[in-house]
Amino acid sequence: ERRMLINGESQTYSRIGDLIGVIPAITGKIELVYEGEKEGASIVANKLISKAMRKLFADYFPSPEKIRKGTENPYKTLSQWFSSGRKIDLLTDFSEITYQKALTSIPNLKDFVLKHHKNAKGEQLFLLMELVLHGMAEYSLVSKNNLISGLQFTDILAGMLGNSNDDDDDDDDYGGYYEKK
Repeated sequence: ERRMLINGESQTYSRIGDLIGVIPAITGKIELVYEGEKEGASIVANKLISKAMRKLFADYFPSPEKIRKGTENPYKTLSQWFSSGRKIDLLTDFSEITYQKALTSIPNLKDFVLKHHKNAKGEQLFLLMELVLHGMAEYSLVSKNNLISGLQFTDILAGMLGNSNDDDDDDDDYGGYYEKK
């Protein structure tokens, strides 16, 4: 609802990136149940979301674990796009149009989703496209980094080495779809 009001839109739908909003509720429960937990409630909440995302992804798309066992890698073209130095930000407050443009800026992502879910369209299509990014991150095919108000997906090695070229002012740093206000 907040995003809808900020962007002057008449309707919206939940995105996977919106799950960050449930962390306070999860951490409150964890603090009550696991008082004195050394990891911290926030870390436990993020791990729970990650495990759920990993399971959900494998239910909707080919398991990356099976790929490692010798089958053809259906994620190769998507991974190569990121490994060529590209990254994409999905900010929480992106309007629907900007969110959709950001996702469609990744070549073959829409085709990949439609290959596995032929009837996906509209909101469901974009939700599945975002799920692919989150799932690939959970299986270490790409890197997912927290931003102040969203997430950034980039090459796994760049994410590990911290080489995300944040000093560049290129529009490509945001998949060409960063709303400037």
